[in-house]
Amino acid sequence: MSFNTDQNRIAEQRQTPPSVARWEWRTFSALPFPTIVGAELLDALTSQSIREGNALTSHERYFVTARSPHNVKVRANRLQVKRLVLVNRTGLQQWRPLLDAAFPIGGVRLRTFYTALGITRASVSARRYDQDDLLESALLCDPTLRIIDITKHRAPIRLQHGVGEHVTLTISGRQWYSLAFEHDDPVQLRVALQRLGLTSFPNTSYPAFLMRTAGSPRSTPSTFADVVPFPTNMEAL
Repeated sequence: MSFNTDQNRIAEQRQTPPSVARWEWRTFSALPFPTIVGAELLDALTSQSIREGNALTSHERYFVTARSPHNVKVRANRLQVKRLVLVNRTGLQQWRPLLDAAFPIGGVRLRTFYTALGITRASVSARRYDQDDLLESALLCDPTLRIIDITKHRAPIRLQHGVGEHVTLTISGRQWYSLAFEHDDPVQLRVALQRLGLTSFPNTSYPAFLMRTAGSPRSTPSTFADVVPFPTNMEAL
């Protein structure tokens, strides 16, 4: 094995994120959340810190398919993959990071990408792929794959009951809004959602939301995005 190949392998290993699973809740709306949420959350959403500080803008590309519920995207020239591990009885979703690697990618990282999208007939060679190569290869393997570009404006929310984010999304010229909270304990997350008055809001993930709403200009969207049901247990990639 050549020195360069060894260096590439070591670099890829260093880009593997800690495999820490987190419980997440997320909802989407066509209306701004300050018009429809409780007092405590309203204060957080309309605070000076949310409006003027700590907000991040990113341009992201999602790979979504009916074959898989997993989260696969490109942000800041990095390929990121999260696996849906479990959906519990209350609908909370447990997600585990599998990959966060800079382009170009190859080898086991490329295999992780294909597997997360349910693509089983892709051949993985010694070649390393940039973003354009990866897009072309994925579409050749699965022409039904949907590639969706999103601009996000993300602002952190820090409350007594937990941490989360408020996101303003632009997808194909249309604006959406999202609220999300996470915790390593699903019971604590559920309690936080109850205290914030959010348990009646549908819980869905980015891949499920995008499969239902993005790229469908002829459909008439509801105020909230519908939940796409997932199996209660997901096999390991």
